[in-house]
Amino acid sequence: MKTASSSSNVDSRPTLNAALVMRDIRRSFGGVTAVDIDEIRVPEGKLTALIGPNGAGKSTLFNIVTGFEKAERGEWHFQGTRLTGHAAPAIARSGIIRSFQLTRLIPGQSVLQNMLLAAPDQKRDALSRAWWHPSWKRQEEKNTEVALEILDRFNLADKASADADHLSGGQRRLLEVARCLMAEPKMMLLDEPLAGVNPALRERIMQHLTELRDEGMTILFIEHDMDAVMGLSDHVICMALGRRIAEGTPVEVANDERVIDAYLGARPAGTDLDPTSTEILEETVTTLGATPVGKSNPVLTVTELVAGYDPDQPIISGAHLEVCPGEVVAVIGANGAGKSTLLKAIAGLVHVTSGDIFVDGLSMLPLQLHQRMRSGIGYVPQSSNVFSSLTVMENLRMGGFRQHDSTEAIARVLDLFPTLKNLRTTVAGSLSGGQRQTLAMARAIIPGPPLLLLDEPSAGLSPIAQADAFATIRDIAESGVGILLVEQNARECLSISHRGLVLEQGSVALSGTGRELLHDERVIELYLGAMRSTQHEKEARD
Repeated sequence: MKTASSSSNVDSRPTLNAALVMRDIRRSFGGVTAVDIDEIRVPEGKLTALIGPNGAGKSTLFNIVTGFEKAERGEWHFQGTRLTGHAAPAIARSGIIRSFQLTRLIPGQSVLQNMLLAAPDQKRDALSRAWWHPSWKRQEEKNTEVALEILDRFNLADKASADADHLSGGQRRLLEVARCLMAEPKMMLLDEPLAGVNPALRERIMQHLTELRDEGMTILFIEHDMDAVMGLSDHVICMALGRRIAEGTPVEVANDERVIDAYLGARPAGTDLDPTSTEILEETVTTLGATPVGKSNPVLTVTELVAGYDPDQPIISGAHLEVCPGEVVAVIGANGAGKSTLLKAIAGLVHVTSGDIFVDGLSMLPLQLHQRMRSGIGYVPQSSNVFSSLTVMENLRMGGFRQHDSTEAIARVLDLFPTLKNLRTTVAGSLSGGQRQTLAMARAIIPGPPLLLLDEPSAGLSPIAQADAFATIRDIAESGVGILLVEQNARECLSISHRGLVLEQGSVALSGTGRELLHDERVIELYLGAMRSTQHEKEARD
C-alpha cells in the first residue's frame, strides 16, 4: 500500500521513469486551499488515473500544470524541462496537450476544421510566412491528410464535413481525444474523457486510450467511473482536499482506508462504524423528531422518473422516492451517478421524459421552475446560491419577494439561524463558505416551502463549517420541512438522515434507513466499483 500526506516526503512514487514531476504546488481561492501537493510523479508511457471526490483539486491541478491557472508556489518539470510559470501555448509546444471536462469544440466549424486548428507550427499563423502561398498550402494539405487518418482511426471520418456542434456527447469526446493527437503530443492530460458517454462509445474511447499507451504515449486522466479506472489504469493517484493521499495499483488504492474516507466522508466522531454502535444515530433521530414513514402523507413523491439533459440519453432511469414532512432523505452515490440531475429534474431544470413528480399531491410536470417554487419547492444549488453584491438582509428579502410583508417570515428564520442576526448588514460576497450556505438555506425557506432540495451543502467547506451546515439541516427538518439532500460526504449525511438512497448510473441501487446504509458494505462497493470487486475476487481465489 502506498500512501502519502502533504507534510512528508514519503517514498511512494513509481520507480519507473517519470515523464511529469510536480512538487510542492499550492493554489488557494478565497481562503480555501484547492491544491496543496507534496509531490506527484507521472510514469512515462503509462496510463495513470487521477481520482478523488468532487472538490479534491484534480482539475485545478490540471489547469496549473498546463498554464491555465497560476500556482502560489511549486514547480513542475516535463521530461527534465522546467515548465513552472510558462504560458499555456509554451507548455503545449513542449508536448503536453490536454482536454477539458466540458468539451471545447468550435461550433459552426466542421469536424475537420476543428482538427486542423490543433496542428502545430502552422505557417499561415505568422504574417512573415503567410504571404508565401505554396509553403502553407503544402502544409495544409499534409495536415488535412493527417487529420483524416486520425478521424478514420477514431471512426469519425464520415463526420469530417459535419458541424462539430451536431455531434453526440460521445462523439464530441472522441473528437477531443483525436484533436489532442493532431497536436503531436508527447503526453496527454484528459479531464473526464468518459463523462456522459454511452456504453458503446465508452468502450471505444477506452480501447483507443489503451492503444495509445501501448504505442508509448504517456496519459494522465481524471475519471470518476471506477470500473473504467480499473480497466484502464497502470497506476492510480488519489487526491482529497487538494492533497495527494494515496497512490499505487488500482486495487491497492481502492482498499486504502484514506481513499474510502475521502469518498464517503470521515467517520463520525466517537464511532468506529460498528453496526452494534448506534448511540449517535439514535441520538440524531431523536433530535430530529422523526415522523415515521407511513404515518404522514409524503410532501414529495417521485414515481418511475426518467430524466436527463438529452431526451435520447436519460441520466435518471426509473427513480422512485418519497419525502415526508420533517424528514431528511439522503441521496448519495459515486460522482456521475445522477444525484444533482435528480434534484434538477424535481426543480424543473432538467427535461423529464416519463414518470411523475408530486408535491403535496400536485403534479409538477406541467409547471416551470418559478411555478414549482411557488407550489412549495425550495431549491439550493451547489454554487452561485446567494446574491454576492447584496447584504444578508437583502438576500433574505429576496426570498420573500412575492410576499406582501416578509418581516415576520424573516424574523422567524433569523430566530432559527441566530448566527445571521449579527451579519444582517454584511455583504454576502464577503461571508465565509459556511455562512453563505446558511444564508442560502435560510433564504430558501423564507416562503415557507414544505420541501427543500439541497445540492452538496458541505462542498468546499472546512470541517467546522461542514458540521455547522449539517446542524443547520437538522434545525430546518425540526421545523417540519421535508428535505431531499444530495451530499458527497456520505457518512455525515447518512448520520443525520432518516432514510437514504444510493444511486448508480441513474437508478436506485440501494435504499434503507440512514443507519442501515451507514453500515452497509455495499455502499463502498457502489462508490469504488470494480476496483474493490477485483480485490475481493483475488482474495476468494487465494
